[in-house]
Amino acid sequence: MSIFEGVSFKPSEHEKRENALKEIKGKILELENEINDKTKKEQEIEEKLNTIATNEEINIWKKEISDFEHPSNTEKELMIINDVVENINYLKKCLNLKTSEERKKVITELKEKKKTLKIAEVVYNELQHQEKEELEKKIKEAVIVNENSIVLKKVKGDITLYKYIWKCITNSRLNEGNEIVVIEESQFIKICIGTPVESFDDFVSYLKTLLKMIQSITDFYQMPDDAVIDAASQFVPILSKARSGCNESEFDKEWNDEIITDVFKQEANGLVWKKIIYMLLFERNLGD
Repeated sequence: MSIFEGVSFKPSEHEKRENALKEIKGKILELENEINDKTKKEQEIEEKLNTIATNEEINIWKKEISDFEHPSNTEKELMIINDVVENINYLKKCLNLKTSEERKKVITELKEKKKTLKIAEVVYNELQHQEKEELEKKIKEAVIVNENSIVLKKVKGDITLYKYIWKCITNSRLNEGNEIVVIEESQFIKICIGTPVESFDDFVSYLKTLLKMIQSITDFYQMPDDAVIDAASQFVPILSKARSGCNESEFDKEWNDEIITDVFKQEANGLVWKKIIYMLLFERNLGD
């Protein structure tokens, strides 16, 4: 008769639960160690996350999982801990994303999750803040507005950045309708703002320069059509302001309108944004 007869080497239910508890405690310890190793900024985020999972709550989980009077609940509680650890690790990775494209993708993913998970809302708001800071930094790098000039530097961006670049340009002294000189180089464009337009001939020259300037900026940043089309209407009041200094009579104005139409026809080259400017300026369509 074997001395091992009747002896089972399979782990008892108690041992299984003890092993599960050790694994849970290991995950909690690993989570606490990760939090302790974070930088100051991430620690601030973790403090916000504690509104969801405080040390007290974690201790409650430990106690509940340690209570083996209801073994059937052990697996359920283990899943809760695993979900919390998984969510926090995922959200920590979100906070370390380096590129705007990555952040925007995650922001989209978190839009729904933040409605049911407050911890996701904290990270969502932080990513939005990071995006805003990066956009402001890029705008400062791309556009330098001085009293009598605007310098545009080449930076990589998307349609959001390009819309802000146009806004900076049209909100500068350019909106006074003064004459402009455009200097183009490979890495920058400089727009020099001069004296007011005083004659119709000056206005025609100004119009041609302005249209060429818009196209040069579009090519410089390789902007999509949508960015330029959105900006087109902003140049209509600028052109109206420039023309207001010509002191045209009603008779002259009728003839001059035809000259302006010819300029747009010559310069349009099928570009929608130029047709929009013309249409808004005269409230009529530009023919082919």
